[in-house]
Amino acid sequence: LLRNRFSRRWQYYVWLIVLARLLLPFTPEIGPLFRETEPSITRVSSAVSPAPEEIPSPVPAAATDMGNTVPDFLWILWLGTALILLIRKATLYQSFSRYVRAGCEEVSDVRLLDRLAQIGESLGVKRPVELYVNPLVSSPLLLGLFRPCIILPGARLPEDEFDFTVRHELIHCRRLDTLYKWLAQCAVCLHWFNPLVWLMRRELVRACELACDEAVIQGLSSEERRSYGDTLLHAMESGGNCRSVPAAVTLSEDAELLKERLEAIMRFRKISKPALMLSCALACMLTAFATAAGAYFAPAKTAPAAAITGSAVSGSSPAAQAQRFYDAGSLPLFQAVFPRLDESLQKAWLEKLYADEQIAFFSAAAAGLDMDDPLIT
Repeated sequence: LLRNRFSRRWQYYVWLIVLARLLLPFTPEIGPLFRETEPSITRVSSAVSPAPEEIPSPVPAAATDMGNTVPDFLWILWLGTALILLIRKATLYQSFSRYVRAGCEEVSDVRLLDRLAQIGESLGVKRPVELYVNPLVSSPLLLGLFRPCIILPGARLPEDEFDFTVRHELIHCRRLDTLYKWLAQCAVCLHWFNPLVWLMRRELVRACELACDEAVIQGLSSEERRSYGDTLLHAMESGGNCRSVPAAVTLSEDAELLKERLEAIMRFRKISKPALMLSCALACMLTAFATAAGAYFAPAKTAPAAAITGSAVSGSSPAAQAQRFYDAGSLPLFQAVFPRLDESLQKAWLEKLYADEQIAFFSAAAAGLDMDDPLIT
């Protein structure tokens, strides 16, 4: 909805936040909106399971074995597929890189090399970037993560087209877009079962090119922007048939994306100060909302909860076992040990479960009481 209200660079880095979250191996707890209030899948844990003579497990042995076997099988399937995809992508990139570099010819024109150095210095590119020519590539591209190089289909380019092409690729180099594309490939490999992640990768590539175009045309006149659009068109026509792999950064290779990029170039408008202030105000509002949603006060511990904590001493007493099973989220074992508690602890547990909104545990505990029990009455 806000795609045309914010800069392309902002939209690109928003996708990088999503990418970072997909690659995190843990879930940060932000607030009650993202906190789990109901116990998830109950699983018997050997770390909290009592001895057989103390409490008989209500879960049949066959069900326990199946619960352990199926996740292990799915784990192996997920990890094996992820490794196969990652190895395939790395192999394809390596083969493409060797093929392209084998047919490259280093540019020896001093004028072009000086122009490349001047543009790189003006953009703040600190690393040396080499310049090659290979007529087989379908479009100018930036190749290499640690030793970046720009590969052109041909060196005989008009001066303005050469400047636009080199500027585009150097901006990719300065922003480390090659690294981000590799991270997107890793996210796709890890989440290969999720079609939305594949769509995310496509949108990230799209946002990357639009953000780079926006950086190139900053400060250009309308006529110069048109010349840059012509450069993108000529890049698709002058190259060879060797299409790049997804991890490489090209100037212009996708016809559908090229159409959108040309439209964005023609509609480009500099962000005014009121619009920038509005964007900052909206960002502050979103931050304040997220902070308010994550800030909350934990309910004060009631006397029954304190009684439970005091009774859950170390050992194998029913009170300690009930506390241990509740902390582990083991509903069947908690239900099995609950009838062994005395009446005062049962009442304290029912009040605690109700206050914690643990309805599943509350129902299981109440179901273990007799109909003529004073607590039921």
